[in-house]
Amino acid sequence: MTITLEQALAIAGSAVTAITFLVGGIDFLIRRWLQRHRYELVLTLNQQIATLHNETHNRSAERDTALHDLATTAATLANTTAALATSSADNTSLNGANADLAGKLTEANLKITDAAQRSHAHDTRVQRALELEGALWTQPTMANTPKFVPLAERRTPVVSVLNLKGGVGKTTITAYLAKALSRQGYRVLLVDLDLQGSLSSLFVSTLELARLSKEGGRFLKELLTPDEKGKPGNLLEHTLPVPQLGPHARLVPTTDTLAYAELSETVKWLFRVGGKEKKWNGRRDGRMILRRALHRPAVYKKFDVVLMDCPPLLNLCCANALAASDYVLAPVTPSMKAIERVTPLIKRVLEVQSDVNKHLRMLGIVVNNTRHKGLTDQENDLFLALPEQCLTIYGHDVYRFDTSIPNRVAVRDQEKGFDSENEDTDLRDTFEQLANEFIKKLPGVCRHPDERIKAKKPKTIGGM
Repeated sequence: MTITLEQALAIAGSAVTAITFLVGGIDFLIRRWLQRHRYELVLTLNQQIATLHNETHNRSAERDTALHDLATTAATLANTTAALATSSADNTSLNGANADLAGKLTEANLKITDAAQRSHAHDTRVQRALELEGALWTQPTMANTPKFVPLAERRTPVVSVLNLKGGVGKTTITAYLAKALSRQGYRVLLVDLDLQGSLSSLFVSTLELARLSKEGGRFLKELLTPDEKGKPGNLLEHTLPVPQLGPHARLVPTTDTLAYAELSETVKWLFRVGGKEKKWNGRRDGRMILRRALHRPAVYKKFDVVLMDCPPLLNLCCANALAASDYVLAPVTPSMKAIERVTPLIKRVLEVQSDVNKHLRMLGIVVNNTRHKGLTDQENDLFLALPEQCLTIYGHDVYRFDTSIPNRVAVRDQEKGFDSENEDTDLRDTFEQLANEFIKKLPGVCRHPDERIKAKKPKTIGGM
């Protein structure tokens, strides 16, 4: 079948119309679909945007919170850092304080240890001293002991009047012998070492002694006590004139207060303490105070004889006397007990001679308080065994003075005070004899008054 052009055009037109209608429908459907889906998409997107906005707001809030927390943390950290810095400074200061405290503690421990050691040393020293008993004062001399000036150089003998028994007349013999020597022109120095001060009270009244004691500085106790710098006193500043004996006689007096000074020096000797440091001082020997004082040219050139009245025991004063003396003169009464004390005395002298003063010697024994001017046969019999005893201990006999001192009322009366104006003639003669014997027993190097008298005589010119 043949289709005409017109039919073909009609068909083509219908087809175009149908296609146009179809395309329009499809376009309409597509548009409707797109419109519907765009709304859903917009709604979804709006929801998502709202969600994102909420999330952004939340994130912003969280960020602000985090920033606030961070700022708070930073502030806390800064405060903590400052606190740590302060704490560190405090710790540094505390460490310094701890170190200083540790140093002080160490120093304190050292002091405690040193104190304990010194205390132990002191305890040991005291214990040793107690064990020594009577040998305490005869221990070997210490370093830098004052020099013992030989008698040949001094020419002034120092004599300790001593017996280890009381009541034998040491003080009486010292006083009367000093008087007899003064009569012959000797310049006599008396030193009262007895704690009772008996020799001092013979020449100085009790009231005067009390007055001088209040003033201070004129007694033996001040001589025994060093000054604040630890230097010994000048003996010449501690003497008193003794007009009862003569213009050239002097006395180093004492009272019962000597006991306190002696106790103090004894304790120092036990602990070996001296000087302003108040600590151990090996150079200080408490037994050498009198040696240091008497063996000075200013002293021994001023006197011809030194007589020391010693206590009847070996204490600090007695040890000082023996350390400074050339001789020991021992009074003894004609009784068995008194004679028995001679050998212990000689033993003590030998101990001192061995370790303290090698120059010390026994000058002799003076018999006191006899019934008559001479010894009776009965009194003489008491001394028969003494030479052999002395020979055994001392190595040779000890000289016994021919002159003996009788038991006279005049002697006992003098104990109340030395009155040279009313002196008993027989008693004076007896002590003159004793003084003559005493002088003969001294070596020829000792100074004699005649030398001084001759030295004072003016030289003549042209035999005029």
